[in-house]
Amino acid sequence: MKEKCRGIKSSIWIMLAGLFLSCLFQFYNFGFINNKVQEYLVMLFGGSTASALVTLIIYSAEYQSCKISSLEEYWSSQFNLLQKFHSIKYFDFDVPMGLLQEYFSEKAHNIQADSLISQLPKYKGIPHDNTFRHESTALDKWCDFIDNDFIELKDKISPEEYKKLLIESVNRSAIEHLNNLEKIISDYCSISEISYAELEKEIGNIEFISGKKSWKKVYIDIHQPMKDELNKIKNISYHFKLYLNKESNNIPVVFHFLDEIQNTLFNIEIHDNETMTSKLVYNYFYDRMDRILEDFRSNIYNSTPEYKQRQCVYCTTHSKYNSINK
Repeated sequence: MKEKCRGIKSSIWIMLAGLFLSCLFQFYNFGFINNKVQEYLVMLFGGSTASALVTLIIYSAEYQSCKISSLEEYWSSQFNLLQKFHSIKYFDFDVPMGLLQEYFSEKAHNIQADSLISQLPKYKGIPHDNTFRHESTALDKWCDFIDNDFIELKDKISPEEYKKLLIESVNRSAIEHLNNLEKIISDYCSISEISYAELEKEIGNIEFISGKKSWKKVYIDIHQPMKDELNKIKNISYHFKLYLNKESNNIPVVFHFLDEIQNTLFNIEIHDNETMTSKLVYNYFYDRMDRILEDFRSNIYNSTPEYKQRQCVYCTTHSKYNSINK
């Protein structure tokens, strides 16, 4: 490509110089130059002009083909990368993140307390210290949070059975949250392994063939946002990998970083009426970048953009029936 660009520039200069000199010797009579020599120079520079023009036409056609090919290659690479973002699943914090963090911190504390107690000599009692004491504040909060889901059973069983039912439900839900968490952060870790080096090379080619102005628009609209989002995922995946590799068990930290990255990728719409509340989740980053990439693709071929209709990637609906009757 660089050779063709240099060939085009050289052909233009040779053509202009040949045309100028040919006209000069054709229409201006140099007294000190023989007429036959002057005619020869006219033919020489005219031939150079014609030859440069043919070369320019050939190189221009090849340049245009290479330019489109380079733009297509860049679009295809970014499109494929964007599909990776599209494949990311949404983690639904149906239980408030703060409560989840409290619960798993509390659970980790209780496990640590059991470990310390098991190491105490049999003849020694358990110290009256918070380090050795089981906590249940977060568990009780979670039970209160889901209480309304079991309200119909509350008057049919004893308070002890009802409390046991809530605790069992919380523990099952906690396991489900962890299983779902591991699947989702694994996707982030997979994406974090993607290299942006090839795209850096391709955007450099675009700068060379399209000029600074066109390159700057592509860089600002497409290249930098995609790179920034990929770097964010690379940064948070460090913490995800520590957890998945069992090098760290700080679940509250994992929840924090997951919530942080989800806020840059997804947006949530709440639809509320008298009987139910619906939560619709859209992959905002994907939808926005997909439209920008479609504009880029249509500009390559001078065609009309064909935008996709955005799709909901996650939806939940909660009935207000119980709370209304209550």
